[in-house]
Amino acid sequence: MISTRYKPVYLILSAVIPFFIYLLTVAPTVVFFDSGELITSSFLVSPAHPPGYPLFVMMGKFGTFLPFGSIAYKVNIMAAFFSSLAAMMVFLITSLIIRDINVPDALRKYQELISFSTAITFAFSYSLWNQAIIAEVYPLNTFITGLIIYILLSWRDREKESHDLRLLYIACFLFGLGLGNHHTLLVILPIIFLVVAVTNWRLLFDARAWGISLAFLMLGLSVYIFLPLRALQNPELNWGDPDTVSKFKWVFFREGYPKGELYRPWSLFWQQLKTFDIIYEFSGAGLVIGCLGIIAYIVKKPVEVLITISVILVLSLGIIIYGNPIFENIFLIESFHTPSYMIFSVWIGAGMFFLLSIIYRFAGKVIESRVMTAVLAVSLMILPTSLCAYFYPWNDRHDDFIAYDYAQNELLTMPSNAILFTWGDSGAFPLWYAQMVERYQPGILLIHTPHLSTTWYIDELPDSVRLGQLQWIQKDDLYAEAAFMIMLRENFDKYPLYIDYSTRYSVPVEGYASIPQGLIYELGTDSMKMTDINMWGKYALRGIYKKDPYRDLDTGKAVSIYANTLFDVGNHLLRLGYSDEAYTQLGEAVKISPGLKRQVRDIMFGNSNMPPEGHP
Repeated sequence: MISTRYKPVYLILSAVIPFFIYLLTVAPTVVFFDSGELITSSFLVSPAHPPGYPLFVMMGKFGTFLPFGSIAYKVNIMAAFFSSLAAMMVFLITSLIIRDINVPDALRKYQELISFSTAITFAFSYSLWNQAIIAEVYPLNTFITGLIIYILLSWRDREKESHDLRLLYIACFLFGLGLGNHHTLLVILPIIFLVVAVTNWRLLFDARAWGISLAFLMLGLSVYIFLPLRALQNPELNWGDPDTVSKFKWVFFREGYPKGELYRPWSLFWQQLKTFDIIYEFSGAGLVIGCLGIIAYIVKKPVEVLITISVILVLSLGIIIYGNPIFENIFLIESFHTPSYMIFSVWIGAGMFFLLSIIYRFAGKVIESRVMTAVLAVSLMILPTSLCAYFYPWNDRHDDFIAYDYAQNELLTMPSNAILFTWGDSGAFPLWYAQMVERYQPGILLIHTPHLSTTWYIDELPDSVRLGQLQWIQKDDLYAEAAFMIMLRENFDKYPLYIDYSTRYSVPVEGYASIPQGLIYELGTDSMKMTDINMWGKYALRGIYKKDPYRDLDTGKAVSIYANTLFDVGNHLLRLGYSDEAYTQLGEAVKISPGLKRQVRDIMFGNSNMPPEGHP
């Protein structure tokens, strides 16, 4: 028989089971997007991109002390750990909400089982799982959000019996501390006011309570002292160099990022709204059960329902309205919805409890107790089990080495004193990890071209490459493209210069020839210089030819870069008259990206629709 005495067991299992599954699917090394930079910042204990993420960086550093795996793998495991704790918070919040609902005593023994089922349902939802297997700030953000809400609800229950504000002060401290991980936690602020108002509205006018709450909030927010203290020590990665008040303000308030506008066309707004997709996260059945839970207990649990609606409106709709990403960047806000999914999943548990009460009312006296328990236990596991089975292949990254190999391959064949210009976060961050953490080709100077528009970044460059025109030019009026061309002219005869694929097709390189050399392009004046046809044989190409479902947008772009650089090499060889070698390169490009087949035929055979036998 299932009883509440097993609550500690269910509580532990609600975190342990997801953590075990996450470990089976966690990425073994660095992946694309922010992962490489966050891992590097954690390893170096240095400011990350605005707003600096001091809490994540310090927690990530603790993760690097694990006694096994690469640095990237260790920080990835930290994300799995906090995602598991977020699932545990769902167990606690669900238990809190359904514990005092009036049901027959015979149903009490199922409360912990339902809370457990709800927790692992959330654990195996797509977004949380997808974030649990790579180094990202969102799992910690979701856990802190859940912890604050649980503490607020617990305080509300205790406030009915005693005027004890300690839990409220703890929530304020966690709110300030959590802002050191991700600024979207700001949306919790109206939730705090809402809970206080419906619990004891007089506290809103209590100066002493306000003073202590603000003191605890500032205590948590003091984690940001890390940024200037560490910047003063000039770490190898020092984003924004926040060692002065103005530069700290630039980092903390994200002043380097463009501000979204409220206006947008309906087509864009609709696409933005579609990023909040409960059906995809929990299936249609999960949506129906969750809505049923809200409807069934809206009278008995009005405050909790109001909190849920507020969280979803503020965390999801509010962020969409405020952020207003363009079509190309809509994917950036998908991860912000995870706390909303967490809160909604609680109502899936409430809906299960409501359905259970109906089943018991009509069949409880007919079916034997043990049979009823077995049937219900199996039924409660259907939704989380089906989600786990469906999303497992989509979130299985245990053999994802594409970003790692991409970085190693780019650095592999350059001279140790070369300069490589990169463009875009995904093109740069894996290289930062390879060079600054694993110390691979440390002599190569990596320049993130978009940052050349900022004073702090130019000032961080070695004197040997910036002491010319960039030293005295008014940098605040400088475009990255102009600074890029200045650096090319001043360093062309001093160092071997290379650009990556994204830079090649993002910035006009006037006056220089771009010679394809594998994944990168050598800058020179001889457009007919021979390319190294043996380059591809030196590369690690794990996963490039596979059509795995886990590929995200950036991984897919990287694979297409392999294909397109092969295409450029083949095209260059054709111009040099090396037809056989060109056909080999072009054939490999088509194997990786069949969409290039028409372009390959056009350059190989002109207007002919029938290629010679043996060619793609």
